[in-house]
Amino acid sequence: SNHYGAAVKAFGNWLVKARRAADNPFRHLTRVNARVDVRHERRALAAAEFAALVAAASAGTTFRGLSGPDRAMLYTVAAHTGLRASELASLTPASFDLAATPPTLTVEAAYSKHRRKDVVPVHPDLAAILAPWLAERAAGVRLWPGTW
Repeated sequence: SNHYGAAVKAFGNWLVKARRAADNPFRHLTRVNARVDVRHERRALAAAEFAALVAAASAGTTFRGLSGPDRAMLYTVAAHTGLRASELASLTPASFDLAATPPTLTVEAAYSKHRRKDVVPVHPDLAAILAPWLAERAAGVRLWPGTW
């Protein structure tokens, strides 16, 4: 609600500046203390919860352009690397170097939050899961296309 309040106040300020209103009718609105009303506390998933999520995704049907097994792999890579959605969406099979020690994946500068080429280490257990999955993917094609 604080974001909506700020937008409404900005609109009211515009009304006054554009001489469409004598004063801002929203100036009296106050912000709500978001720390008092915590409806969804952010937390990490427990191992069992994450395993259930991956299992459900793997068994699921195609959703937003991704098959169930592809979504399961997306969730697994996201959880193990901490990459953002735009960074994950940019990955191709060539982004992964699973033969390196340690295995790595590379996010090109154009897609990185920092606007520089990022090389992220991949846990060997994740590399073992990724290798057969990547072998089935066409070179040069994004791994997780769609509107997810």
